[in-house]
Amino acid sequence: AIGMIIANFINAMYTDITKIDLLDFNFGIGNLAFTISNHSVHDISLVGVENHSLLASVSVKKANLMMQNLNLFFQDALEALPKDIDVIVSDIASYDYENPNYASDLYNQGVRYFPYLAIEHFLKIENKVLAIYIVENNFFSKPYSNLFYDMMNKFGHIDALITLPTNFFQSKEDAKSIIIVSNEIKDNCETAIYMLPSLSLQENFLKQLESICTYIKTRKEELK
Repeated sequence: AIGMIIANFINAMYTDITKIDLLDFNFGIGNLAFTISNHSVHDISLVGVENHSLLASVSVKKANLMMQNLNLFFQDALEALPKDIDVIVSDIASYDYENPNYASDLYNQGVRYFPYLAIEHFLKIENKVLAIYIVENNFFSKPYSNLFYDMMNKFGHIDALITLPTNFFQSKEDAKSIIIVSNEIKDNCETAIYMLPSLSLQENFLKQLESICTYIKTRKEELK
C-alpha cells in the first residue's frame, strides 16, 4: 500500500517526461522499489544500493524475472552517490551506523543514527531532487536531532511530513511516516503536514492523497 501511495506521488512529480531514474539506497530485496515501478505510469530505471550479499543476489534475480531495469551497487550506502537521479525513495533502516573510515559533519559530531546520516549524505546529490523517505514516527526526537535540524537548515529542507494510517502496520509502535526532503535551501518556509486517514474512509483518503499530490507537483516545478 505504501509503495502504491509513493507511486502516486512520483506520477504527480513528473507529468512532462516518461523515463525516470529512481534511487533506493536501502534496497533490500527491492519490494518497495519494484512496487513503485509496477504502479508508476513512467518507465522507471532503478538504481539500488545494498551491502548484504544475499539480499543483493535476490533483488537482482527478481529484477531479471520481472525484466526490470536495475543497476545495483553492492556496497555501503554512505559510500555511494550516484549521479543524474530524478527521485530518491527509501524505507530507511533504523540502526546506529559505525564506520571508522566514514566522516561527515554529523558523524564527526557524534551522530550515529543512520537515517540522519543517510539524509545528510544524499543531500549532496548534484542536481535538484526530491527524496521520499519512510521513517519511524519518533524520527524527530532521536538523540542529536538538534544537530540534524541545523544540518537541514544549511543544506536542504523537509517539505512535507505525511503520517500513515496506523492500520497499515502490525502495531501502533511499528507505525511510520513519510517525509519529503529537497536538497534546496528554503528561507522562512514551513513544512506541510498531512495525515492520511484509514483506507476504510475511502473518500477522505483519496481527497487527502490528491491534496498531497498537488503539493508535490508544485514543489517539483519550483525545483526546476
